[in-house]
Amino acid sequence: MKKTKLKLITLTITISIFSNSLTAFAHPGKTDSNGGHKDNKNASGLGSYHYHHGMGPHLHPGGVCEFTTNSSNEASVNQEKAYKEQLEKDKGYDQGYNDSLVEKPSTPSSSSSSFSTGYSLGYSKGVQVLNDEKASVTEIAKSNGIKDGYAGSSNQSSSYSDKHKSVYTTQYALSHKEGLDKRNVEISTTKTKGKSLGIEDGYNKITKESLNYEGNYLDEFTGSYKEGYSEGEKNIDADMLTQSIESYISGLKNEEFDEIAYTNTHIKNAALESHKEAIDVFNNFLKDVPMLGESLEDFSLYAEENDKIKIGNTDIDDSTFISINDKSKKKVTDISFFINAIEENGYTKETTSALIESFLSKDFIDSYTTKSSYQRSNDDFTYDIYNLKRNNKISKSAPKKISIITISKDNMVQEVKILNKEPKDIKKYKKIKA
Repeated sequence: MKKTKLKLITLTITISIFSNSLTAFAHPGKTDSNGGHKDNKNASGLGSYHYHHGMGPHLHPGGVCEFTTNSSNEASVNQEKAYKEQLEKDKGYDQGYNDSLVEKPSTPSSSSSSFSTGYSLGYSKGVQVLNDEKASVTEIAKSNGIKDGYAGSSNQSSSYSDKHKSVYTTQYALSHKEGLDKRNVEISTTKTKGKSLGIEDGYNKITKESLNYEGNYLDEFTGSYKEGYSEGEKNIDADMLTQSIESYISGLKNEEFDEIAYTNTHIKNAALESHKEAIDVFNNFLKDVPMLGESLEDFSLYAEENDKIKIGNTDIDDSTFISINDKSKKKVTDISFFINAIEENGYTKETTSALIESFLSKDFIDSYTTKSSYQRSNDDFTYDIYNLKRNNKISKSAPKKISIITISKDNMVQEVKILNKEPKDIKKYKKIKA
């Protein structure tokens, strides 16, 4: 019973309080177009009319809403502050942009945070624009430099006077060298091809009416071809001489001519001609000539058939190839070969050795060993003296000693003497130290 009364009293108090609140804020009708409404009972305590428009009940003294005025003032202050900050930011942007375009260091003239922010943005943008300009100038310089260099023109960078001239000049110089290097490589390659073809044609003695060359640098190709052709001619002349000498030596030794060994027709023909000349010398003068110690009587028939051979003390001249001395009991004691009589220019020590070997024959010369060798000179001629001693008995007539003397002038062999002893007159000449 007591609990029921208590709950009833609490409910009554709550209802009473809620009723008073409604009375305090109650008003008849909705708000009008001005955001207010009539309050005839003055429930709000503000009179017969008050405003709401999103706020609590209030008045507009002097027609001004205190809530609206405060908000507008704050907005105006904020707007003015933002405007000033934007002005600073714009000034900073302009300075940063201009500084970067003239490549000044990044240094804002104001410490204002807005100014610094704008300066940083402007400077970055200017750097981008500047780099784009330089990149464009670089590409132009690169194109012009390569083109002028490849054409062989001199440096034309002085003709450029626009912005970023230093960038242009630097890149142009690099690209001009690149173009010039490319041109020089192509010219060098062309010259190499021309010279190579010229050497080949000159070596084979091929004459062409025209080169039928298609490509750049015709003058360079033609000039190199001519140079190569001349070199090729010299090369084949040198090889022809070398092969002719070798073939001549082979002919003096009465060896057969090996045609298969020659791939060049001109060299083969020259060597063959030289070989035939040497074979002729062998067959006509060396084949049946008596050696030292042999009876001159055995040589008489050969002598009668060859008018270039003189016997005894008869005077001889430059047309005589072989001279034989028979002072000692009708036996050969002195044989001389006059090289100029066979019209062989360039008779070297090597060909002379072949001549001596061919005359004495291998079996005969192998029976002797060299006892001494030296040189003498009488200013006009040089004498190479080889004194040989027999090491085994090959025949009764073969001498125990032989002296072989080659007489040279200006490094060319003029005469060869094969004697049974060294002449006394040669001993008088000055001995040359080795």
